[in-house]
Amino acid sequence: MPRLSAFGIGEADLPRIIAHARGASMRTNPVSLTDGEMGQVLRERL
Repeated sequence: MPRLSAFGIGEADLPRIIAHARGASMRTNPVSLTDGEMGQVLRERL
C-alpha cells in the first residue's frame, strides 16, 4: 500500500484531514478514535 506522502500528503495536511474525518462514515465505525489517535495513524502512513 503506498504511503500517503506518495500522493503529496504531508504533516501540514493532517489537521484538515482529521477535521473532515468526522463525517457520516465515522458514526458507524465500531472503533471510536480521538483526533490524536487519528493523527497518530495518519502519521504512521506518511
